[in-house]
Amino acid sequence: MSKRTILLITESTLGRFDLSGGGTPSVTDSWVRPSFASQSVGTLVDAALRLGKSRNRQVYVLTTRCWTGSVSLLSDVTAQASGDELNQMVALEAEAFSGISAFESAFASQALPPDELGDNRYWLTQIQDQDLRSIQDAVRQAGGKLLGVAHPAVPTIDAPSTPTEEWRSFQNWDESTLLIRGCGEAIADFHSMSSGLQSQRTVQEFVTFFKGLDSDTTLQCVGLSELPPLIADLPEAKDNRQVDTTSESDLKAWAAAWMRSQNKQSVGLPLVTIPKRPMSREVGISIAAVLGLVMMGSCFAHYRYLKGNLTEVNASIEQIQDQQNQLNEDQKKLTELEKQQNKIASETAALEKDAQQVRSEVVRAQQIIQRGRLRWPSLVDSLIEVSDDDGWVREIRSTDQAVAIRGLAIEDAAVHRLAARLESTNASDQWKIFPARTSVSDESRLIEFTIDLVAIGREKADSKRSRIPSSTTSRRGRYVRKP
Repeated sequence: MSKRTILLITESTLGRFDLSGGGTPSVTDSWVRPSFASQSVGTLVDAALRLGKSRNRQVYVLTTRCWTGSVSLLSDVTAQASGDELNQMVALEAEAFSGISAFESAFASQALPPDELGDNRYWLTQIQDQDLRSIQDAVRQAGGKLLGVAHPAVPTIDAPSTPTEEWRSFQNWDESTLLIRGCGEAIADFHSMSSGLQSQRTVQEFVTFFKGLDSDTTLQCVGLSELPPLIADLPEAKDNRQVDTTSESDLKAWAAAWMRSQNKQSVGLPLVTIPKRPMSREVGISIAAVLGLVMMGSCFAHYRYLKGNLTEVNASIEQIQDQQNQLNEDQKKLTELEKQQNKIASETAALEKDAQQVRSEVVRAQQIIQRGRLRWPSLVDSLIEVSDDDGWVREIRSTDQAVAIRGLAIEDAAVHRLAARLESTNASDQWKIFPARTSVSDESRLIEFTIDLVAIGREKADSKRSRIPSSTTSRRGRYVRKP
C-alpha cells in the first residue's frame, strides 16, 4: 500500500491526511488542529507531520502561503516559446499579481482555454524559494519524501460522472477567492479574486462568472460554513455540494478529491515539484577523489589476487593442454574405427548382394522344379484332350527338356488339327510347341508326323534339335495317358 500524506497549511488550519493507494484513493487517518499564523511554513510542516505516528511517507504540502492565479499572454509572444522559456514568461507576467519575484521563486503552470480576445491563459502556482527550501528540509528531516507543493484549491470534490457534465466551483481560502468552471475533466474558465466579496468590483466579477447557471449544472462551494448571499440567491443547482474547511469530515472529502486530481481521475492542478539540486564543485571533487582511491584499491587488490592465483592458472592451462592432446589422440582412433566400420559395411553390403543373388537363384530353381513336376502331367492330359479319329500317336520321345511326339494320320488336316488343339490346351503354358513335320510312309501310304516341344525357358536358338536317346512308347490306337 502506498504511503502518501497530504499536509494542509492555511492561516487558520493545520491538518494531516494519510491516504491509501490503489485506483480510488481514500483517507485512512486524519488530524486537524488550529494553525499559528506567526510561524514559518517550515515549522508548520514539521508540526503537521508530528500529528501522526509514521512520518516516513510521500508528502504533498498544500498551503495558502503560495500564490495561485491566472495570467494572460499574447499569442504572438508565446508562439515561438516552449518549455522552460514559456514557464519563465508566465512567471514574469504573474509577478505583478503575486508580488513574488520570478527569479526567486519556483512555479508550475497549466494551460487554460484562450480568453475572448484570443490571448493564451495559464493557471499558475508560485512559491518563494526560501519557503520551498524550508518545506523540503522539514520533510527530509522527518524521514519523508516531498512530492510537490501546491495551493489547496481543488476544482471538483466529486469527479464528473460524464464527459459532458457541466460544473462550477466557488472556493474561499484565507484572503483569496477562486472561481472555476468546467465540463467533464476539462477546465473552461478560471478566475481569482484576492479581496473576496467585499468590494463592488469583485461582486460584479462574481455575478458575471456565474451568469447563466441552470438547474443541470453541478455547483460546489468550498471554504465557508455559510454560503454568501450572492450564492444563496442563485437558482437551485443540481447536486449542490458544500465543503466547510473547518469541518474535519468535509476536509477528508477534500483531501481524497485533491489526490484524485493527481491520479488523473479528475481535473488536474498545477503542482510545484522539487528539481534535483545540482552537485556543487566541492562535492564533485570529493566524489571524484573517493572514486579514484576506490579504483586504485580495486586494481591493487585485483593484481594481488591474479598474482596469488597465477600458479594455479598455469597448472590449469597445462592440464587443459594435456586433455587437448588426449582428445586429439582419441579423435585419430575414432577416425580409424570409422574407416574400419565403413570397410566392414562395404563388405557386408557385398555379401548381402551375393546372398540376394543366391536367394534369387534358389527361388528360380524352385520355380523350375515345380514347373517340371507339372509339365509332364499337363502334356499327357493335353494329348488325351486333343485325340482325333484320323490320327494316332505312336510314341513320345523325351530328353532333358525336349519332347518329340510321333504318329500316323490319314490326312494332313488331322495333323494340323492335332497341333492346333495341343497349342490351345494347358500344355502351351509349360511347353513351346513347334509346327508339325510330316512325311508319307512308303509301306502304308499313311502320313507320318513329328511334333517337337521344348520346355519354356529352354528353347534352342537355332532350328537344329538333338535326337532323344530315350523314349516312352504308347500302344497304337487312340491317344492314351502315359502310365
